[in-house]
Amino acid sequence: MESAALRTACQMHRGQKGVLIRRVNPTSAAAEHLRADDVLMSFDGQAIACDGTVPFRTGERIAFSYLISNKFVGESARVVVLRDGQQQTLDIVLSRPGVLMPPHLSNKAPSYFVVSGVVFTVACEPYLESEYGAEWVGEAPIKLLDKLSEMPAQAGEEVVVVGQVLADEATLGYEDVSNMRVSGGGLVLQLLNTVRVLATGKLHALRQAGKQERQSRTPRSSRSPALQLHRCNDSWHHSLCVCGGAFCAKTKRER
Repeated sequence: MESAALRTACQMHRGQKGVLIRRVNPTSAAAEHLRADDVLMSFDGQAIACDGTVPFRTGERIAFSYLISNKFVGESARVVVLRDGQQQTLDIVLSRPGVLMPPHLSNKAPSYFVVSGVVFTVACEPYLESEYGAEWVGEAPIKLLDKLSEMPAQAGEEVVVVGQVLADEATLGYEDVSNMRVSGGGLVLQLLNTVRVLATGKLHALRQAGKQERQSRTPRSSRSPALQLHRCNDSWHHSLCVCGGAFCAKTKRER
């Protein structure tokens, strides 16, 4: 908040200091208290300078995020914000916000769904590393890397991608498709939503993100099996899932 024009726009008086809140993660507990364009002036009694620093050791300053790192999830913090020219004091319970692309799988097996040779899965950092190697930050598609900095619109939102397309009469001409993000106008927020969309026959709702939506036909093949789902590691899978049914707890047939 060192810009005079920005200070005027936020109705800051002379002598007031703080940093501008550009966005708030909707999945965090702070979303109930903070808003975009609020000016964060202090955190737990420590005044925040216009460059985003707070006092550290004698003659030294450090980014105010240092104060947050000293807190644990579930603890509360008292913050002072400037909103619409009015100073407000808020008590916020700190939480762990959701991320759109998780940095790890927490020792869980990855979820996936296979139908007619098309493999749907969830993009995360371990997935990108397995696909593009140790230098995945520079090798992965930019449209997927952009999701690393995005916030989920709601809890549980995932980046669903077509991981690969297996050989089948129904997928002729699409064998080279891989790591393509799937979007469906709000229908596809999780892998489970994708399963439901496919199981209910709403294939037209799925489209490639960033491309114009186009009507497509799904060729029928006498060799294409009925949509049969298995639950593996708390996820529904097609009858052709690579587990081969060995780890399936139960089977459900959708038509």
